[in-house]
Amino acid sequence: MKKLNASVLAIALAGALSVGAAAAGAQSITAALRPDITVVVNGVEQKKMTDMTGKQVYPLSYEGTVYLPIRALGDVLSHDAVWNGDTQTITLTTKERLPAFTNIEGAEKAIAALEAEITALKSAGTYEGRARQYAEYSAKLDDFSDDLDLVYAQISDDFNMGRVSYDTYRALMARLDKVTERRKAAMDALEKKTIADTSGYQTAYDYNKARLNELDTALKTVEAKISALVSGSIYTERVKQYNTLDKELSPLQSQQRELMDNINDDLRENRLTYSEYNTLSTQADGLDNRMKSARESLEKKTISIGDDKPGQAPGSADYQSFAAQIADLEKRAANDIKNAESYKPAQGSNNNKQAYRSLLAKLDALDKEADQLDDALEGDYRQGKLTQAEYRSLEKSLDKIEDSLDHAEDRLDDLYDDDDDWDD
Repeated sequence: MKKLNASVLAIALAGALSVGAAAAGAQSITAALRPDITVVVNGVEQKKMTDMTGKQVYPLSYEGTVYLPIRALGDVLSHDAVWNGDTQTITLTTKERLPAFTNIEGAEKAIAALEAEITALKSAGTYEGRARQYAEYSAKLDDFSDDLDLVYAQISDDFNMGRVSYDTYRALMARLDKVTERRKAAMDALEKKTIADTSGYQTAYDYNKARLNELDTALKTVEAKISALVSGSIYTERVKQYNTLDKELSPLQSQQRELMDNINDDLRENRLTYSEYNTLSTQADGLDNRMKSARESLEKKTISIGDDKPGQAPGSADYQSFAAQIADLEKRAANDIKNAESYKPAQGSNNNKQAYRSLLAKLDALDKEADQLDDALEGDYRQGKLTQAEYRSLEKSLDKIEDSLDHAEDRLDDLYDDDDDWDD
């Protein structure tokens, strides 16, 4: 299941944010509902996001970008979302958290409940899962500590203002100190059950390898379904067959691209050696090729059959638009590819190392742009906005650019196949 980490979004929404409507007004688009995407906020998986009526809502995917429902997102990030229909404005403001308790009795009851939760907590089978458990319960213990500080302050204020006697003050403080000790013991117990157990800890290589293996297993299932597919007798039936399996294949292609981006990032941040990177990259490329073959087989069995497919004449406006975008991408890619092919590393030079990373980042950005264009191209084809001949022609041109970018990236990587070259 694809996971989306929203920790950065929490920072971005830390203050008040107003989003006004664009002057051009609303535009109609076709986006994909993505119930397969899981949102993880500060290590805690959000099992269900809801709107103001309590109805479950899901992320949307449009042209390679994932969009989250803003009210639901604000809720999981502890922000209030207010919609003003008159000004067409959404306002997000930090939601004030009310103390869970305000006196010593409430504190004792709250720590007892937390102790019971941690005692009953069953440790996850993987280190990653235990880290999420730790993040969830340590946040609860941190909130408890904040609330306990308020009770400390209130009792001190009561004593200073003469509302309680010295003996009462000392007795209450002693009880609070015991609660503080219990909180510390609860945190120790939590750590022991979760992050202190490093069994199953995955290095960057182990993590990426496991995700690739999961992707491989999922792809085999889809490949088997495509292989066993018997083409429908009419076009509408074949379109339905295509869309059914496309819903399984498209998420795998998106995951493969994101995973490859993650592998590239791990290499740049020195979390992977070049030997590890080459092994992972080879497996990822193999999966990519298999997915393309699966897509081609699916199309041949469904939407490519027959001449009853709705479409436009060759040279349509949609075709011309895509052709212009691909030509522009090819022009920009040619310059960066030329720089990559003429690049020569300097042994032990940090500046040269930074130049390498800059070149690779540019190639990666162009590669992502090509992927997004490929998704849009495929979407228009499936909707009948492009004929099969137009689609194949455009896809061939785009594949040529992507192959050139991959070749340039591989050349840069080959220049640094020795870890000693990375010395600063």
